[in-house]
Amino acid sequence: MAHYDSCRSKYCPECGQNFGNHANSCPLADTSEQKLPEEKENNKKNILYKFHWDCGRMGEVEGLFIADPIEVHAAIGKEVYLGEVLGKHSDVYGTLDEEDLTVLSEDQEFVAKLEEVLGTKNISGYNPLLYIEEEE
Repeated sequence: MAHYDSCRSKYCPECGQNFGNHANSCPLADTSEQKLPEEKENNKKNILYKFHWDCGRMGEVEGLFIADPIEVHAAIGKEVYLGEVLGKHSDVYGTLDEEDLTVLSEDQEFVAKLEEVLGTKNISGYNPLLYIEEEE
């Protein structure tokens, strides 16, 4: 069994590559613990995501952001509190699910250029990773 067999995400937690069901094809599976921290940093992958919550008659909350799939995977299942983003007394909150996020691009050159041109990883709207409730 490789290190990613229990992962529910479609991205390898070690290298961030998309392997679907992680069919024993991760190039870092046997050597990840031998890599130096700066080498792991060079393997970091950024992906362009779209976030969407339908809040019924109150409206919708959306966002475009760039994130490492390992960070996104860690956020799945956590509580997100956005506050009154849809108006006074709206109190928007919920649990972040994989269905709330859509991968728009995995093209590393495109994502890097987008981040360089805009100067930020938070492109528009709301990035749920910034609103995760701290556990007590």
